[in-house]
Amino acid sequence: MDVGGARAVRASAASAFDTGLPSVHRPVRVQTLRPRTAVIRGITTPVVGIGIPVVGVLLWTAIPQGEWVPVVVGSVLVGALLAVTWLMFRRVAIWVDSTGITERGFFGVLRHAQRRDIDHVVRLDLYAGGTAETTPQLFVVDRDGRALVRMRGDFWDAAAMDRVASTLEVPEHRHDEPVALDDLRAAHPDLLYWFEKRPRRH
Repeated sequence: MDVGGARAVRASAASAFDTGLPSVHRPVRVQTLRPRTAVIRGITTPVVGIGIPVVGVLLWTAIPQGEWVPVVVGSVLVGALLAVTWLMFRRVAIWVDSTGITERGFFGVLRHAQRRDIDHVVRLDLYAGGTAETTPQLFVVDRDGRALVRMRGDFWDAAAMDRVASTLEVPEHRHDEPVALDDLRAAHPDLLYWFEKRPRRH
Protein backbone atom coordinates (compact mmCIF):
# COMPACT_ATOMS: atom_id res chain seq x y z
CA MET A 1 0.00 0.00 0.00
CA ASP A 2 1.35 3.47 -0.86
CA VAL A 3 1.74 6.27 1.67
CA GLY A 4 -1.36 8.10 0.51
CA GLY A 5 -3.47 4.94 0.82
CA ALA A 6 -2.20 4.26 4.31
CA ARG A 7 -3.07 7.78 5.42
CA ALA A 8 -6.59 7.38 4.02
CA VAL A 9 -7.13 4.16 5.95
CA ARG A 10 -5.92 5.73 9.20
CA ALA A 11 -8.14 8.77 8.67
CA SER A 12 -11.14 6.49 8.03
CA ALA A 13 -10.52 4.48 11.19
CA ALA A 14 -10.02 7.62 13.28
CA SER A 15 -13.26 9.10 11.99
CA ALA A 16 -15.23 5.97 12.88
CA PHE A 17 -13.68 5.91 16.35
CA ASP A 18 -14.43 9.57 17.03
CA THR A 19 -18.12 9.20 16.18
CA GLY A 20 -18.55 6.03 18.19
CA LEU A 21 -19.86 4.16 15.15
CA PRO A 22 -18.49 0.87 13.85
CA SER A 23 -16.28 1.53 10.85
CA VAL A 24 -18.48 -0.65 8.62
CA HIS A 25 -21.35 1.79 9.22
CA ARG A 26 -19.26 4.95 8.92
CA PRO A 27 -21.49 7.46 7.09
CA VAL A 28 -20.30 9.88 4.45
CA ARG A 29 -21.84 12.89 6.17
CA VAL A 30 -22.78 12.04 9.71
CA GLN A 31 -24.84 14.40 11.86
CA THR A 32 -23.78 14.38 15.52
CA LEU A 33 -26.48 15.51 17.94
CA ARG A 34 -26.16 16.22 21.67
CA PRO A 35 -28.89 16.67 24.30
CA ARG A 36 -29.60 20.03 25.84
CA THR A 37 -27.05 20.78 28.58
CA ALA A 38 -29.60 23.03 30.29
CA VAL A 39 -31.25 19.85 31.59
CA ILE A 40 -28.30 18.65 33.65
CA ARG A 41 -27.43 22.21 34.69
CA GLY A 42 -30.96 22.64 35.98
CA ILE A 43 -30.44 19.61 38.22
CA THR A 44 -26.87 20.12 39.43
CA THR A 45 -26.99 23.89 40.00
CA PRO A 46 -29.67 23.81 42.73
CA VAL A 47 -28.01 20.79 44.35
CA VAL A 48 -24.65 22.54 44.48
CA GLY A 49 -26.20 25.85 45.53
CA ILE A 50 -28.04 24.26 48.44
CA GLY A 51 -25.38 21.66 49.25
CA ILE A 52 -22.45 24.00 49.81
CA PRO A 53 -24.12 26.08 52.58
CA VAL A 54 -25.47 22.90 54.21
CA VAL A 55 -22.01 21.30 54.23
CA GLY A 56 -20.55 24.51 55.66
CA VAL A 57 -23.06 24.52 58.53
CA LEU A 58 -22.50 20.82 59.23
CA LEU A 59 -18.74 21.29 59.33
CA TRP A 60 -19.08 24.34 61.57
CA THR A 61 -21.08 22.32 64.09
CA ALA A 62 -19.18 19.03 63.68
CA ILE A 63 -15.57 20.22 63.91
CA PRO A 64 -15.74 21.31 67.58
CA GLN A 65 -17.13 17.86 68.41
CA GLY A 66 -14.52 16.03 66.35
CA GLU A 67 -17.17 14.50 64.05
CA TRP A 68 -16.19 16.23 60.82
CA VAL A 69 -14.90 13.10 59.04
CA PRO A 70 -18.37 11.67 58.15
CA VAL A 71 -19.41 15.08 56.82
CA VAL A 72 -16.36 15.32 54.57
CA VAL A 73 -16.71 11.73 53.35
CA GLY A 74 -20.40 12.22 52.58
CA SER A 75 -19.70 15.48 50.75
CA VAL A 76 -16.97 13.85 48.63
CA LEU A 77 -19.26 10.96 47.72
CA VAL A 78 -22.08 13.30 46.67
CA GLY A 79 -19.65 15.41 44.66
CA ALA A 80 -18.27 12.31 42.92
CA LEU A 81 -21.81 11.15 42.10
CA LEU A 82 -22.65 14.51 40.55
CA ALA A 83 -19.42 14.46 38.51
CA VAL A 84 -20.10 10.95 37.21
CA THR A 85 -23.68 11.89 36.34
CA TRP A 86 -22.45 14.94 34.40
CA LEU A 87 -19.87 12.91 32.47
CA MET A 88 -22.38 10.19 31.60
CA PHE A 89 -24.87 12.79 30.40
CA ARG A 90 -22.22 14.48 28.27
CA ARG A 91 -21.55 11.15 26.52
CA VAL A 92 -25.16 10.84 25.37
CA ALA A 93 -25.35 11.37 21.62
CA ILE A 94 -27.15 10.48 18.41
CA TRP A 95 -25.41 9.99 15.08
CA VAL A 96 -27.58 9.98 11.99
CA ASP A 97 -27.12 9.95 8.23
CA SER A 98 -29.00 8.60 5.24
CA THR A 99 -27.88 5.01 6.03
CA GLY A 100 -29.27 4.85 9.58
CA ILE A 101 -29.16 6.14 13.12
CA THR A 102 -27.11 5.26 16.22
CA GLU A 103 -27.91 6.29 19.78
CA ARG A 104 -25.62 6.17 22.80
CA GLY A 105 -27.76 6.33 25.91
CA PHE A 106 -27.06 7.55 29.42
CA PHE A 107 -25.48 4.25 30.47
CA GLY A 108 -23.29 4.08 27.35
CA VAL A 109 -25.30 1.43 25.50
CA LEU A 110 -25.13 1.78 21.71
CA ARG A 111 -28.24 1.11 19.64
CA HIS A 112 -28.00 1.14 15.85
CA ALA A 113 -30.82 0.99 13.30
CA GLN A 114 -30.09 0.76 9.61
CA ARG A 115 -32.12 2.74 7.12
CA ARG A 116 -33.67 -0.38 5.59
CA ASP A 117 -35.16 -1.30 8.99
CA ILE A 118 -36.80 2.13 9.49
CA ASP A 119 -40.32 2.58 8.19
CA HIS A 120 -41.25 6.09 9.30
CA VAL A 121 -40.89 8.81 11.91
CA VAL A 122 -43.66 9.91 14.29
CA ARG A 123 -43.78 13.47 15.68
CA LEU A 124 -46.26 14.45 18.38
CA ASP A 125 -46.74 16.46 21.57
CA LEU A 126 -47.39 14.24 24.58
CA TYR A 127 -49.28 15.44 27.63
CA ALA A 128 -47.05 15.30 30.72
CA GLY A 129 -48.89 13.30 33.38
CA GLY A 130 -52.19 14.82 34.40
CA THR A 131 -51.18 18.38 33.52
CA ALA A 132 -51.98 20.52 30.50
CA GLU A 133 -48.28 20.82 29.62
CA THR A 134 -46.97 18.91 26.61
CA THR A 135 -43.56 17.62 25.60
CA PRO A 136 -42.46 17.16 21.96
CA GLN A 137 -41.62 13.57 21.06
CA LEU A 138 -39.98 11.95 18.06
CA PHE A 139 -40.11 8.20 17.43
CA VAL A 140 -38.05 6.37 14.80
CA VAL A 141 -40.32 3.42 14.01
CA ASP A 142 -39.75 0.06 12.29
CA ARG A 143 -42.22 -1.82 10.08
CA ASP A 144 -43.75 -3.58 13.09
CA GLY A 145 -44.58 -0.30 14.80
CA ARG A 146 -41.82 -0.54 17.39
CA ALA A 147 -39.76 2.48 18.43
CA LEU A 148 -36.11 2.03 17.48
CA VAL A 149 -35.06 5.42 18.84
CA ARG A 150 -37.03 7.92 20.88
CA MET A 151 -36.22 11.58 21.39
CA ARG A 152 -38.01 13.47 24.16
CA GLY A 153 -38.28 17.23 24.25
CA ASP A 154 -37.08 17.18 27.85
CA PHE A 155 -33.60 16.36 26.53
CA TRP A 156 -33.58 17.14 22.78
CA ASP A 157 -34.51 20.41 21.15
CA ALA A 158 -36.72 20.79 18.09
CA ALA A 159 -33.73 21.45 15.81
CA ALA A 160 -32.21 18.06 16.68
CA MET A 161 -35.53 16.31 15.99
CA ASP A 162 -35.88 18.15 12.68
CA ARG A 163 -32.40 17.05 11.66
CA VAL A 164 -33.11 13.39 12.41
CA ALA A 165 -36.38 13.47 10.48
CA SER A 166 -34.88 15.20 7.44
CA THR A 167 -31.65 13.20 7.35
CA LEU A 168 -33.27 9.75 7.45
CA GLU A 169 -35.51 10.70 4.50
CA VAL A 170 -38.41 8.48 5.58
CA PRO A 171 -42.13 9.33 5.77
CA GLU A 172 -42.96 11.60 8.69
CA HIS A 173 -46.28 11.25 10.52
CA ARG A 174 -47.22 14.33 12.52
CA HIS A 175 -50.05 14.61 15.04
CA ASP A 176 -51.60 18.06 14.90
CA GLU A 177 -53.23 17.75 18.33
CA PRO A 178 -51.49 16.82 21.60
CA VAL A 179 -51.84 13.16 22.59
CA ALA A 180 -52.58 11.79 26.05
CA LEU A 181 -50.39 8.97 27.33
CA ASP A 182 -53.43 6.71 27.78
CA ASP A 183 -54.44 7.21 24.14
CA LEU A 184 -50.93 6.56 22.88
CA ARG A 185 -50.70 3.46 25.09
CA ALA A 186 -53.92 2.11 23.61
CA ALA A 187 -53.09 2.87 19.99
CA HIS A 188 -49.32 2.38 19.83
CA PRO A 189 -47.97 0.66 22.95
CA ASP A 190 -44.73 -0.35 21.24
CA LEU A 191 -43.69 3.31 21.06
CA LEU A 192 -43.51 3.59 24.83
CA TYR A 193 -41.00 2.61 27.48
CA TRP A 194 -41.85 -0.45 29.52
CA PHE A 195 -42.85 1.57 32.57
CA GLU A 196 -45.22 3.71 30.47
CA LYS A 197 -47.13 0.68 29.21
CA ARG A 198 -48.69 0.14 32.63
CA PRO A 199 -51.87 2.18 33.16
CA ARG A 200 -51.59 4.54 36.10
CA ARG A 201 -53.89 3.90 39.05
CA HIS A 202 -56.22 6.78 39.78
